[in-house]
Amino acid sequence: MKATSARKENPQTWNRYSYTANDPVNKRDPWGLDFFDPGPCDPFGPEVFIDGFASIPREIFCYTFPIPAPPTTFTAPTSCSIRIRTSGTRLDGSDLSQTHHHNISGNPTNLGAGISIGQIGGERRMKYWFFLFEVEVTLPSDDINPDNWEASQRNSRTGYVLILTPRDGTKQESLNKKFPDDTPLEFFRETSHPGFYSWLDAPDFPFVYTTEDGFTGDVVELHLKREFTFELRNKNDSKKNCTASLTLTLDVDGQGSETWTVK
Repeated sequence: MKATSARKENPQTWNRYSYTANDPVNKRDPWGLDFFDPGPCDPFGPEVFIDGFASIPREIFCYTFPIPAPPTTFTAPTSCSIRIRTSGTRLDGSDLSQTHHHNISGNPTNLGAGISIGQIGGERRMKYWFFLFEVEVTLPSDDINPDNWEASQRNSRTGYVLILTPRDGTKQESLNKKFPDDTPLEFFRETSHPGFYSWLDAPDFPFVYTTEDGFTGDVVELHLKREFTFELRNKNDSKKNCTASLTLTLDVDGQGSETWTVK
């Protein structure tokens, strides 16, 4: 038998006539080889040697058990989910060129940033920066009746625009504004899967901007931030509600180069 309790950092362990370093109330040494704390093992304690050759690692000798979490009687109801898609091919198959949103020309099938030519005031045509995104909604399996739900979309706009007018030079205007009842490009609609819905939107900004004071000019600098909040509310159980958000930032520098940032 080989004792391993003698340690230089604790002189009392060299006294071979003492039991558990003279602390029998708080420590144990059933084999006479080394003492340890009862209950949770000392993480700095030695290995335990038996018959001089067989060692039992501390991980085996000192059993530990996870403490179970207390039982709960509350089970949260299954909620809906909202997913925002900003890239890839859009799921909606409608012809966007026929929608009320006249600033989107053609029929784009891919989500993300683009440049469109819209028509304003009859024959007047204008170019727009736009970003097409899709909102996917999945209703919980126990409540897929669309009549029990209502959707809303809100957004706020912050930033500034700098335009160059033919006669008055540059003009800068703040773009801060809130839209509490935003209307999507394509309204809330059902697709081929029960309980699965989607809608589209495409926030944009014109290349030629008119200020509130009536000045019109080409955009030479732009910092535009649009923060969207989407909410799906259950008319019978508010605990099933779900929300999502999207932030789009458009920066246009003095050379007319645009950069979109998505969060």
